[in-house]
Amino acid sequence: RVGHAASHVVPIVDGMAVHAAALRSPTGSGACTSLLSSVLQLRYPQHRPLLTPARVTYIKENHCRLITGKYTEELREYQSWDTLEARVARFQLPYTEKDVPVLTPEDLARRTALRQEQGERLKVMAKEKRETKMRALCSQARALLTLETQAKASKGRELAAVLERLAAVGVTDVKAVGRVVSGLVRQVIEIKARHQAKGFEMDAELAADIAALPPPEDEKEDAKESYPLLLIPDDKLSSQELQEKRMQKMRKGAGIAREKDRIKKQEEAEVRRRQRELDEAERASNPTRWLET
Repeated sequence: RVGHAASHVVPIVDGMAVHAAALRSPTGSGACTSLLSSVLQLRYPQHRPLLTPARVTYIKENHCRLITGKYTEELREYQSWDTLEARVARFQLPYTEKDVPVLTPEDLARRTALRQEQGERLKVMAKEKRETKMRALCSQARALLTLETQAKASKGRELAAVLERLAAVGVTDVKAVGRVVSGLVRQVIEIKARHQAKGFEMDAELAADIAALPPPEDEKEDAKESYPLLLIPDDKLSSQELQEKRMQKMRKGAGIAREKDRIKKQEEAEVRRRQRELDEAERASNPTRWLET
């Protein structure tokens, strides 16, 4: 007799139960159900919530086989594909069918128009953000130049007050104002290049503010730099002139490197601009394909 928590075997002799020869095993149907549940949950982890004890018990009681003969011979029968197909049991677990909306051409067109509207809105937001950034940089550069002019024309307490105002914006020395302003101007030039590469025009007031800024120090150096000692042989130069010649050679090399870097950035910006133009043309001509890619 197989119970839930244990199994008992009682021999029957001449219609009488021999209780003295009865055996008890601590394995019952509950252990079989637990083992089958563990096997199913391990094999199908995605269906773990649906493999309830009631369903596992139903599978065990209605579809599991009790092997009464030799176990190895029973397993050999499963080597045959026909036997395996005949004894396979398939179950459909409960599920809720999801409604998949079918989009009409009008819905697709409306969705495409909404995406285009959102894209245009994001472009306008990015444009306004870049212009705000350029205005802030221009204002900061003008304020530093004004403080530099005041510092050169001030003495005593007035100079100390100007230096305090410079220190408040992170500039500890009047001589460093030109370098800081050059960095700000370079940022403005880079943002302006990105702004124009995206097809936006500068308004007159902002363009005038940018034009009023001084060029960066490296561009001014490149414009006025000359290297006359490089054309003179070393044997015709003094030791001091040789040292200056080495410095001119280093500055010329640095200028050439900056120029190559500037050209490379311009070429990369041009490639990005062309790619954006192609992307915009593709989006305008075939919006569906553009969304898929």
